[in-house]
Amino acid sequence: MTGATTSPSVAAEGSVPDKQKAKGKPSAAVLCGGAGISSSRLPIRTATGPSGPANETELDGVGNFGPVALTADRRKRRSETLGIAAHQFQLPSSYQPSRAAAFQQHFVSHLISSLSGGLHQTRLRYWTFELPTLLTSAGPATIYSIRAAAMAFYGILAGDESIQADACRWYAMGLTCQRSLLQKCATDGPMEMPTMEEIFAPIMFSIFEVVTCTVPNGWIHHLSAAGRMLEMRGPENCQDGTIHTLFRTVRLGSVFITVTTEVPSIFASDPWNSVPFSLHPKSILDKLVDILLRLPDCLARRNQMRALRVPNPRESEAIRTELETRVLLLVSRLDGWWQQYEEEAVGEDGEGWLYRQTPSQEHLEASEEGQYSPKAITYRSTSTAAILSLYHAANIIAYRLLSVVSLLSRVYEWRIVSHADYVLSSAGFQSSGGSSGYDVLLMVFPLKVVCLLTENEQQRRCAQEMLEQLGQKRGLDGICRRATPVYVQRYQ
Repeated sequence: MTGATTSPSVAAEGSVPDKQKAKGKPSAAVLCGGAGISSSRLPIRTATGPSGPANETELDGVGNFGPVALTADRRKRRSETLGIAAHQFQLPSSYQPSRAAAFQQHFVSHLISSLSGGLHQTRLRYWTFELPTLLTSAGPATIYSIRAAAMAFYGILAGDESIQADACRWYAMGLTCQRSLLQKCATDGPMEMPTMEEIFAPIMFSIFEVVTCTVPNGWIHHLSAAGRMLEMRGPENCQDGTIHTLFRTVRLGSVFITVTTEVPSIFASDPWNSVPFSLHPKSILDKLVDILLRLPDCLARRNQMRALRVPNPRESEAIRTELETRVLLLVSRLDGWWQQYEEEAVGEDGEGWLYRQTPSQEHLEASEEGQYSPKAITYRSTSTAAILSLYHAANIIAYRLLSVVSLLSRVYEWRIVSHADYVLSSAGFQSSGGSSGYDVLLMVFPLKVVCLLTENEQQRRCAQEMLEQLGQKRGLDGICRRATPVYVQRYQ
């Protein structure tokens, strides 16, 4: 029974035979529940002094306890082992890295993909692709405006009210920064030429208003501000690069503004119609915009004619005669544009077709029942449908003007109905073709023109339904239903 009566101190000095050690104590593997560590030496602290452990008791591979003097190398290995164990078994931290940057990138990428599809007026890099860079380099107003537009568009399409609320917060912060910047410029003296980054801010604010419509004419105010900034730069400083693509966008938007407000645009002047296109020639859409920019001046002259009917009938009649001549000239220019578009189509693929009318059972059945249904037309592309819808909208405005100033006003009504039918066919083709980008935005204006200017009640009702569907499916309910011009109003 020697193994049972041997003291720990004796065992530590190695005076007990190995056989007695094996019989007197269970192995370390048994003590550790069979963890498979019987060949290791597990340190167990027994005394601690001010400067660390005075000595340590160690369990060897066969179950003996005893003080062991730790060498420097052994202490180093033990320290490294404990450090690794502490790192592996530490509790998870409550700190979580911010995901704001990832969400911001997601929202902006979605906006870029939504706005960049469809029309490509030039081979220049489109301005929407500059948004990620501006988020890291531009001033606060521009950064906040991009966040507001991207989050509003995504939030409405996703039906996420929290994202929409955050978008409104960034919008308010961006407007505050923009006002502070403008006040500072007014105080410091004449404002320097606006930079590309500064012009981005009102454009993005206008996109926010197009989507959300906080006020009916909010998009007009912001897009007009971008136009004034471009005007300060001058036409010679809008000829190339990103600023040139911004100019083309604002110039097209000014058509919708000026037709709505009936105030002529600065972009209708000769310098702005020629100088910015010195390096990059006009596209077929730019040439159509040239004609559209002439319409607001005719609308303003019509208002003068009406105002002078009672106080000065002679002057009113002179304006009427002049206005009829001018509008007929615009109609002739629109016909010339159509012929050029067809010729360019022939040059592109040798076929030369822009659209083809296809039989539609729905159209035939609606006609037999006395109901209205737009023609079923197949266009070369959704971009072609969008451009032609603008062409037909311009004709509707022109013929409505002629119906006011001409002595044979009823002659032009059937032309208005015909062009309105093509606008509705373009919208139907885009809806079935899943168009995106500016093709969708360009359809809003022609549809509102049909709502406002056609006298055919069925056409007007059809245009309203298409606008509502467009707003719901594409996240553009603000501009389609609530923004100026409101389609339930009528002006002639």
